[in-house]
Amino acid sequence: MSFISRMLKKPADPIETAPSSAPRGPASRIDLLRRYKTSTSAGLLENKPVLLVTDDMRRFKDLIGWIRAQGSDVIRIDLQEMEALSRTNPSKWGLVVVDADSTDLPPLLDTLADMREARRDLPVLLASHYFGRDDLSLSRLTVCDASLKMPMKMTRLEFAIVVALENNLVWQTRQI
Repeated sequence: MSFISRMLKKPADPIETAPSSAPRGPASRIDLLRRYKTSTSAGLLENKPVLLVTDDMRRFKDLIGWIRAQGSDVIRIDLQEMEALSRTNPSKWGLVVVDADSTDLPPLLDTLADMREARRDLPVLLASHYFGRDDLSLSRLTVCDASLKMPMKMTRLEFAIVVALENNLVWQTRQI
């Protein structure tokens, strides 16, 4: 059983935690940020956990807060851990958010394309400071369902997540 699978089986609490048994070091680091306790019904992400692939969570503090307030856990992983996603069940995840600025772009695009082929029902949102603008079209479907220019504003983020979920349905039908 993978570390991520074990984390999903633990009960949620409102504090940020990173288990002491979590792998540490520059090559592999995973952080778990539990959802906020909420009395509302399932949010946009249906209370499914969100994977955040980045080396710097500070750039995503608004995103993390919003996702946790929606009732979803946030699991921060690095690029090497993301490659293992092709061996997991994508229906467990609500969304993958990838920081394109945290790694070299060519290997990232290859990894995303491979993951998208293996797990086509896993919605992917790509974020970067270097994008000229948000792209919510279907033009990047081979690597993501939507892309956002950083910094993210909450209204753009919410809309981008809705579009990414819809675009992912299009991606799934193209692959049948």
